[in-house]
Amino acid sequence: MMSGIESEPTMQSLTLDGLLREAARGLAEAGVEGARAEARWLLGRTLGLTDAALLVRGAQPANSEDAARFRAVIERRAAREPFAYVVGQREFYGRTFTVNRHVLVPRPETETLVEEALRVLAAAHSGRPLVVDIGTGSGAIACTVALEAPDAEVLACDVSAEALQIAAANRVALGLEGRLRLVCGSLLSWLGRPADLVLANLPYLPTGRLPHLMPEVRDWEPHLALDGGADGLELIAALLADASRTVCPGGTILLELDPEQVESARALLPEARATVIRDLAGLDRVLRLDVRS
Repeated sequence: MMSGIESEPTMQSLTLDGLLREAARGLAEAGVEGARAEARWLLGRTLGLTDAALLVRGAQPANSEDAARFRAVIERRAAREPFAYVVGQREFYGRTFTVNRHVLVPRPETETLVEEALRVLAAAHSGRPLVVDIGTGSGAIACTVALEAPDAEVLACDVSAEALQIAAANRVALGLEGRLRLVCGSLLSWLGRPADLVLANLPYLPTGRLPHLMPEVRDWEPHLALDGGADGLELIAALLADASRTVCPGGTILLELDPEQVESARALLPEARATVIRDLAGLDRVLRLDVRS
């Protein structure tokens, strides 16, 4: 039985609609927004039923084994485990990526970084530009760029071996085994030649903000991928300090940032031509730094 959630009195009287009500009530009490919609989606996924089938069969008795499996799923979500971790996947740029708590859940605003990367590559003069994704996590950025820009050579790195296992699984699922190389390494210390395009969605949250994040992020997502040091720019500053070695003359660096950090990050590489790209919410999200030839 889920704590704080009242179930139907007997298994004989428990219907799918009753199970759904029970779950929605429990999620709402746990502070989950859109509790009923999430409960319905999770019920359908657990039972392998569409929304239409749930409507038709709502008054039917719930199988005791199905009810137990569904309650276990709802318990996880009621503990504020991210929805994406509970279902084991997340949509990004129109594709499905496997995720777990070793990687950040891909966010819609990160698609802004991908779209700008594709614009850079569309204008590239190199026949096979080298693209490096730093802190790849699930591999969502690197896999997407590799699929959308097949002429590019794409490398991706992460310091977390567990994260790279997830990236490797997504690479296989998307048929990119021969197109995307994964490296366990920090920043670009491992790179043997300069890149044409560097993509970096590095940790950028100031350490002091972590305790104030929503529970799904604070208690579940990897702090290694969130904590950017005292000012949030620790790793970004280290990356840009070595830009003359790691980025080709005429190359580009794309950084995803907190909107409040854009000007501070721009000042870290003043010799580059800087452009700020806004996300769909109209917030300054990506800093484009074009390294002068």
